[in-house]
Amino acid sequence: DVPDEYSFFPMQVSTDTQILINGCGWDNSSVIEHAIAEADIPLVVKFHPAEKNIDYIFKVYEKYKGKVLFSDIDTLDLIESSEQVITINSTVGLEAMILGVDVKVMGLALYKEFDQGRLRKYIHRYLIGNVDYFSDKPISEDSLLRVLD
Repeated sequence: DVPDEYSFFPMQVSTDTQILINGCGWDNSSVIEHAIAEADIPLVVKFHPAEKNIDYIFKVYEKYKGKVLFSDIDTLDLIESSEQVITINSTVGLEAMILGVDVKVMGLALYKEFDQGRLRKYIHRYLIGNVDYFSDKPISEDSLLRVLD
């Protein structure tokens, strides 16, 4: 069970190169510590399903049990019900942005400075193609016709 209001931290794989290279010094434990210190609502934490280091999982669980809530609920459900998603640089943060949930990015992530307009352009770049989501130029007629087809 999760409370009605909570922040959600989806942990990343502890040895993920994205944390090591683009984490800006943040790792899973330091984010949990920060979130506990800053929180005015409970923190729900979910271990990454690809985490293979069982000793690491037990160590984190033992260190933070009673301080945070651990969950294995579907990630999308946790995102949708949360007040905020806290991430180092996980794609879960991007999913939360798409769903309109507040996101706090601790590390470097492509989407860190996206507003809703830029997020739409970014998504459309992949759905439509040939659309530069960093540009202020209108979408080409060819791209528009592909969408309408």
